[in-house]
Amino acid sequence: MILKLIVGRILLPYILILSTAEAISLWKPHYLQFSGFNKGPPVVSVTENTPKIPPLGLTGESLLCYFERNLGPVNIPNEESSKPVRINRLYESLAQYLKLEKQNGDAPSSESCIPEDSIVAKLTKDVNILGNVHSHNDYWRKLPLLEALLYGVTSVEADVWLYRNSTALAVGHNLGYLNTAQHDLRTLYLDPLVQILDQVNCHMDTESPLYGPFYDDPAQQLLLYIDFKPAERRRTFIVLLEYLRPLIERGYLSYYDFETKTLTTGPITVILTGNYPPDSEISFPNNRRYTFLDAPLHKLASKHGLYTASAVSIVASASMEQLLDYCNIMGASDTAFNPKHATDLPWKEIECIKQHVSKAHEFGLQTRIWGVPQWPVHGRNILWKKLLDVGVDYLNVDDLRAVKNF
Repeated sequence: MILKLIVGRILLPYILILSTAEAISLWKPHYLQFSGFNKGPPVVSVTENTPKIPPLGLTGESLLCYFERNLGPVNIPNEESSKPVRINRLYESLAQYLKLEKQNGDAPSSESCIPEDSIVAKLTKDVNILGNVHSHNDYWRKLPLLEALLYGVTSVEADVWLYRNSTALAVGHNLGYLNTAQHDLRTLYLDPLVQILDQVNCHMDTESPLYGPFYDDPAQQLLLYIDFKPAERRRTFIVLLEYLRPLIERGYLSYYDFETKTLTTGPITVILTGNYPPDSEISFPNNRRYTFLDAPLHKLASKHGLYTASAVSIVASASMEQLLDYCNIMGASDTAFNPKHATDLPWKEIECIKQHVSKAHEFGLQTRIWGVPQWPVHGRNILWKKLLDVGVDYLNVDDLRAVKNF
């Protein structure tokens, strides 16, 4: 017995080392690999011997975490083998797993129509839909559009600028930081949306309602805000309409018909905000409005006639500062807006915001309030709750992970 104990104590460290080595040896590269990198999430170079990529069984935030944790070390590929990366390596790896390709204008054939294997299924299956969340400055995210869909967010925003002799639209917050080679509106948002919707509507007949980008609720639409930045607002609108053509031709956009005076809701509703042109400066193809206007929530009482629900606008928006300053002017508030004290809003200011929201609802418009201070976090959360309590339809959110757990 004593001998066995002595031998066991001597051999135990070696057994542990061998067991660890064996476990490490089992961690072998899978065929789901980055092209050009040592290891990572499922991105493959297809060859004759490459098996079909099976779904990971992960969706939503779990899928995002998987790719973030398995991105792998950075290797510098040689010039001959390197391919241009869309936005960043994380986006490229997820896009390859999803088979998100540049739009070629062709819808899936009946043979390749498998909605259960679609991008929608891989992104949003079993994901709780956040119907009251707007992804603020969505293009700043690591995964523009895709990250919002992974979290079930139903409203996204892209700021656009004219470039290439005013024939194209780049996405970005500041003119000086535009990356026109990678951050084009078509590349970041419109082409992916066309492919995403094609894959889940390829089996539909002409009479069936079209599916949207959310697996658990195909009827849930996505709001796409286009924030006009250039001074040449009419030219920006003309270029935007050309960009939207593939979505319009497929019937994916909501529109208002001026002849029948009816609103037809599609999987995507485009809302113009920022320096958009008034109706007097533009024309409407097929006598239909495919782009709706973001109504000014803080001025709605006096200007609601210009933003008729369904015919002109869907949502009315304002910053918290605009609302409280207006309340102050009208005598419904005692002090001007101060971000440092925004979390301690007294009942009088909250009641004034509620009146604006209620008035918009009376006019048939949803509401969005932006400019909520993001720090401190507990204060931001208090404001989120107060805004939801007074009936605000969309929270303007930077931290999607935080609002998911809110």
